[in-house]
Parts: sequence; C-alpha cells; structure tokens
Amino acid sequence: MKRRINDGMADTVIHFKERAYRYEETGTWVNNYSVLNAMCEFLPHELEGTKLLDIGSGTGAVIRYIKNNTNQAFKAYALDNCKEMLNKNNDNSIISCVADVVNIPYPDSFFENAVSRQCLHYIEKVG
Repeated sequence: MKRRINDGMADTVIHFKERAYRYEETGTWVNNYSVLNAMCEFLPHELEGTKLLDIGSGTGAVIRYIKNNTNQAFKAYALDNCKEMLNKNNDNSIISCVADVVNIPYPDSFFENAVSRQCLHYIEKVG
C-alpha cells in the first residue's frame, strides 16, 4: 500500500528519509536532461557572482546539474527539510541547509535567484 505523503510535513520528511539511499535510481525523471536543460534556459544569463538557491533540493540533482552545465561561478545552495536527502549530494562546493521552505534561515533578498522542482506541492501552509 502506498502511503500518502501529504498528511503533514513530518510524514513527508519520513517518506523521503526512507527513500534517500536510492532516490536518484528510482525514476528517470530525477535526471531527466530535457527538464534540467529547460531549467537552465530559464535562469538569467548572468549567474556569475550570484547566489542560487535550490528549494526542496533533495539529493541536489538540479543544483549540481546547473552548476556543472552553466560554466559560471556562482554560490550554490541546497535547501531541504530532509537531512538524509541532502547527505546524498557529494558536491562539497554546494552549501546545504536542512530547513523548511517556509522558514528559510537566510535574510530576505539574500539570494538573487532560486529554482525548485518537485517541491512546492508539499507546502501545506504559508504565513
């Protein structure tokens, strides 16, 4: 039986914690290059010297792809509420932060750009 993961933020964290060890192997969508390329195309052309936040980063597949395929030097940040997912990212140049998206522990306007894939539908309540 498939467990519903929208029964609360704690259930969502448990859901991803249980899947972190094999998450990038579970589906082709995680490393779908047509989606990842499209995300790169929507970013500003000048990322040089900026800070880019990946909201709901999970294993860091998106932020790693952007970092490795834009040929620009920017600070990459990965935010997720599941520590086990963030621990799967082996790129030490990406700054990881375990936090909930509605309580991002950075000041307003800290990031010039942000991306998110497969995250926003888990947000239950803002404000």
